[in-house]
Amino acid sequence: MSKEFDLKLELKRMNILYVEDEEMTRKTFERSLSRMFGNIFQAENGKVGLEIFKREHIDLILTDVNMPEMNGLEMSQEIKAINNRLPIIISSAYNDSNFLMQAIDIGIDHYITKPIDMRKFRTKLDEIALNFYNKRILEEREKALELERKLFATVLNSQAAIAMLFTKNDHILFTNEAFFQTFGFKNIEEFKTHHSNINALFIDYPELHDANGWADIVLKKHIKKVAMIDKNGRKQIFNLEMIRLPEENEADYSITLNNITMLEDAIVQAEESNQAKSKFLANMSHEIRTPMNGIIGFAEVLKKGDLSSQQREFVNIISKSASSLLDIINDILDFSKIESGKLDLENAKFNLFEEFESVIELFSAKTYEKNIKLISFIHPQLPAIVYGDSLRIKQILINLIGNAIKFTPDYGVVRVNISKIEESDLTIKLLFSVEDTGIGIPKEKQQLIFTPFSQADSSTSRKFGGTGLGLAISTKLLQLMGSSLKLESEVGRGSKFFFQLGFHTEGKKLQHEFSATSREFNVAIYKSQDMKIYEELLLDYLNAFGLHSRMFSNINELESISFPKTAIFLSTVIDFEILEKLEENKIAKILITDKQFQLSENEKSILMKLFIIL
Repeated sequence: MSKEFDLKLELKRMNILYVEDEEMTRKTFERSLSRMFGNIFQAENGKVGLEIFKREHIDLILTDVNMPEMNGLEMSQEIKAINNRLPIIISSAYNDSNFLMQAIDIGIDHYITKPIDMRKFRTKLDEIALNFYNKRILEEREKALELERKLFATVLNSQAAIAMLFTKNDHILFTNEAFFQTFGFKNIEEFKTHHSNINALFIDYPELHDANGWADIVLKKHIKKVAMIDKNGRKQIFNLEMIRLPEENEADYSITLNNITMLEDAIVQAEESNQAKSKFLANMSHEIRTPMNGIIGFAEVLKKGDLSSQQREFVNIISKSASSLLDIINDILDFSKIESGKLDLENAKFNLFEEFESVIELFSAKTYEKNIKLISFIHPQLPAIVYGDSLRIKQILINLIGNAIKFTPDYGVVRVNISKIEESDLTIKLLFSVEDTGIGIPKEKQQLIFTPFSQADSSTSRKFGGTGLGLAISTKLLQLMGSSLKLESEVGRGSKFFFQLGFHTEGKKLQHEFSATSREFNVAIYKSQDMKIYEELLLDYLNAFGLHSRMFSNINELESISFPKTAIFLSTVIDFEILEKLEENKIAKILITDKQFQLSENEKSILMKLFIIL
């Protein structure tokens, strides 16, 4: 007997029909029954009892035999014809064999003699109640399972994806509505008249059509995408997900198909669009090359004329800028090449300092126009020669520095830094960074700017110009080089773009080398007002060279420096007494200034007599 079974509780759940023609007996026994059962329905003969049975939900019948109009056996026969499993207890004083045989023929298997012995009656009830309990539990489970099936079907039918459950013998247990809507079959019967299972619709894998264990083959081969044909011969493409279910499940496999036909069509259209875009870029590049070559040519002609040093400097900048722009125009074509996988990187030998310093020099005129301080630090102890694609790296730096200057307000600062991360005998890894004090980029827009033709704000292109293509090209170029472009930015405080690249070298031959003796001499640096940023840069260079340095702001501080070999000035505002002291002690003087464009020829001539000007 089940541990959950409780006789009293189970009897209270049951409805009993008590049929007895003797009113006194019926009322007397009714009191006993009321203490045991939940609901009691009474009838004085078989005819009334049959009517009650048809009208009410009855779980058990206790009936007398001899009654007017319809006896107990006749009523039982009618009821058994309707519900053969309903338990009926016959109660009678008769105990002859003919009567018992008639009761057995009707299907009655519970009999108790009158007067009713309550102990025997309870024994009968114990068996009946347990059967009732088991039947009730089974019905509840079936209802729960049916509810679960309906919920399962509702959920799957609400999905756009096709879902199917089937056995290893290709018996389809369930398929959702999306299957019929997609493939055009009215129902599973129509589908099964033409095909054994869904694998018969595969186009790309005809060997699976009649293969035994085809689902296991799909799993083994990791097939994730299939082209399939519907009832009308139309081809569609699906992402496929096959799962082998645990053994306790009725189904052995589940398959899910997501229709990606529109996505695949969109990819084809996008590829066609890219091809059209590549043709457009090629044509546009050709049209722009012609006037740019004209600018470069006339700049070369101007160089041969009678120009002042300032004019010559400007013409050189025009020439360099035009050449750089022409390179960028050519590189716009590379965007389409990168997307199509047709761009090849070079691995040529180049001088790191010459190539990258020339990039920074391109922007001197632009920074001068905006009074922006362009600070560059290329660690002097880097190898003289490295191997890589200098043109692509310069293209990235030109884009990053150009953006930094563009988005930095007047009197701001742009810093370019190239330093060593790690080095071995024949390789070196460098860190490139471009940092500005510009407008900054909101955190939620920082990924957007790496998308082609996108900028952080729609008003940016109107205010600052640009196509929004530069960072996308830089990102893709770095990906081809095995690196990535990273960003740190804060609105109102500026941005920092940085990336790492590895290079092969020719050993540890340095661009700038100093003997042990030369490292011993001291450098005196004159403190200048509003020159702190340049002082910090100068100290970085001197420290990188391993040279000793001291700051001074007056004659007394200068005299306290032990045997300085060189004095460096970052401003033309200098105490004349200090200059006399330096001349007296034959100390070399170097003037580093970013204001050469502001000096007249006469001023330059005077300063050149006093200083080495950088």
